[in-house]
Amino acid sequence: MKRRLYFLLPSVNHAKLIHSELLLARIEERNMHVLARDDISLSDLPEASLLDKSTLIHGLQLGFMVG
Repeated sequence: MKRRLYFLLPSVNHAKLIHSELLLARIEERNMHVLARDDISLSDLPEASLLDKSTLIHGLQLGFMVG
């Protein structure tokens, strides 16, 4: 089972720095998702899809494994 790590960052520049550090740590970009307000441009960062924005699937999987 994959673990989720959430980072709260103050700016897009910080998000770009963390993104590059995660790539250097060999975390695949397909496993990274960036979420921001609609008025913030994420430029070349991997934007989260609708399923990634919701915790429903993750919660169901976790509940199935624990229950």
